[in-house]
Amino acid sequence: MMFWIISTGLSAVVAAFFLAVMRAQSAQPETTAPALLIYKQQLQEVEKDVVKGLLAAEEAERLKIEISRRILALDATSPGQTRRDTPASLALTAGLITVTLLGGTFLMYREYGAPGYENLSQKQRIANAQRSLETRPSLEEFAAAIPVQPEVVVPSADYTDLVEKLRKTVAERPDDLEGHVLLANVEAGLQNFAAAAQAQEAVLKLKGEAAEVSDFFDHAELLILSVQGYVAPEAEAILRDILKQDPTHEGATYYIGLMMAQNDRPDQAFRLWRALLEKGPADAPWITPIRDQIEEVAVYAGINDYVLPDADQAAASAQLAGPTQSDIDAASDLSADERMIMIEGMVAQLAERLGAEGGSSAEWARLIGALSVLGRVDEAQEIWREAQLVFAGSATDLETLQRTAEQVGLIQ
Repeated sequence: MMFWIISTGLSAVVAAFFLAVMRAQSAQPETTAPALLIYKQQLQEVEKDVVKGLLAAEEAERLKIEISRRILALDATSPGQTRRDTPASLALTAGLITVTLLGGTFLMYREYGAPGYENLSQKQRIANAQRSLETRPSLEEFAAAIPVQPEVVVPSADYTDLVEKLRKTVAERPDDLEGHVLLANVEAGLQNFAAAAQAQEAVLKLKGEAAEVSDFFDHAELLILSVQGYVAPEAEAILRDILKQDPTHEGATYYIGLMMAQNDRPDQAFRLWRALLEKGPADAPWITPIRDQIEEVAVYAGINDYVLPDADQAAASAQLAGPTQSDIDAASDLSADERMIMIEGMVAQLAERLGAEGGSSAEWARLIGALSVLGRVDEAQEIWREAQLVFAGSATDLETLQRTAEQVGLIQ
């Protein structure tokens, strides 16, 4: 309602402005061209001269014809007289302007707006999003609403026979772990994701406590793929359990971000996806879908200044960014002293390069994190202060640095 009150008020103001201008123009007196006045005076002077006998009749007639000719020529070249609008025509014009403005506003709003959508505070929108998240359809309900899709992968007749034999064998031998693992992979390869998820669920039951995080993630991902990317409550529960065991699990984090994007929390999705994008690696399976969606998610989250980093530049930065967890794990065969020397050397190289050549905010953030992990908190604090000066003009980069500083305890 407030939208239409404002629109109507603005339309009325614009119409009133046009009406006032038109009235002012209509109220101006009609003006006569100065040349026309001169010609009329000349005609009068010719008549007076004839009466006084100063001008012959033939000459007077010739002058009148010449002056009349000039008057006609003047009428043909001079602009028309000022039009006088009547009050009725003015009111009609103002009404047409108002109707045009209101009608155009309504048509544009119907096309691009959200008719019937109430004004909501941020708190109310978050509450609505949470309610949507909690009441969203289950996996079974959502799957039932999906139209039947044609087969994407059509195997050869021989391969189809082998798959059917595998299905039959697994059904006859429900305790065959290797058979269920193979069946899950085969069904996934054929994009029969629902069947693959069912086989993977059997794998989890057969493995029991020996099941690994990757086994649970495979199950969650197959459930999501079986319903065309929808993160159902059943998949969310598995992902949450994974993150309890491994809070840094990238695949689970990506799908939680996807779930947030699907349930009107683009701010949460952007935060999770941006961290994954900056962390890399560039060839991780979630990087491409994040790059395809994060700019749109940023706009919906109200972040209009986000710039998607160049893919090649991001990959190069990741290679030069310093020690990663994989680098540290690779040194596990070294002694404690040797491992520390290696890590210290990598951190030193990163610090030297950033000091000499500069780098991205993600690299500065990694240096801050690495120094904190090594216990060199004072140096991390110094780098944090220096980075704030380097990226003082970029709110996006400062947010990246601040997030790292908060994670390592430099900001309470």
